[in-house]
Amino acid sequence: MKAINIPPHPVISNVKLQGNKKAYLIKPDNTIEEINSKKDYKLKELQDIVGGFIEVIYNLPDEKLMIINEEGKIKNKDFNFHATNLALYNRSIASDDFIVGNAIVLNNKQFS
Repeated sequence: MKAINIPPHPVISNVKLQGNKKAYLIKPDNTIEEINSKKDYKLKELQDIVGGFIEVIYNLPDEKLMIINEEGKIKNKDFNFHATNLALYNRSIASDDFIVGNAIVLNNKQFS
């Protein structure tokens, strides 16, 4: 099997996240959408976006968090390349771990 090389997404890199107050939805289909950055997200809203119970991934630039589906692997959600790449780069997940399903990157102050 030949490995494919997908370059990092220009929006989701440490450089672009630093000092950035925006929130993003990273989808497994390699699309990234800017979402409402001024909103304080409630638990139920985040659960609806990721499709289930949430897991919080810390250690992203500028006090950002990544919200993912805690049971995404059990539910056979699709692999999320850009979310995995961002988390691995920041050592937010183990080197042999990966992220599946939708992921939300937001400022920790937006999560209440």
